[in-house]
Amino acid sequence: RRQSIDVALSPGGLLDLLKPQVSVAEWLAKPDALLSGQVTTIAISSDDPDDLSVRSARLLGLVDVVYYERGIATAIIDRARADARRICFDDVPPLIKAGPMEQVILLVRAA
Repeated sequence: RRQSIDVALSPGGLLDLLKPQVSVAEWLAKPDALLSGQVTTIAISSDDPDDLSVRSARLLGLVDVVYYERGIATAIIDRARADARRICFDDVPPLIKAGPMEQVILLVRAA
């Protein structure tokens, strides 16, 4: 339910309040229609969470699973949703697949 509401209220979503026509009836008919599993990679260039882009900070607050490279600062990882699963990996990221309606972030060091 939370993800359905987040997607609907996001920019361009069915319930985006800045859109000229908000389709509440359409969203209520199929609230999960726009949700699909997604993996997003974020390159981390600093250990300071204040250096995260607004987009990166927003995505971290929405995800279900965070895969992070060993050495990424705890202060960055802690920006993820409190109930998000956190999975650490060494050097090579694992093969990551998002389940249906699952949002996953891969945090890696910027080259």
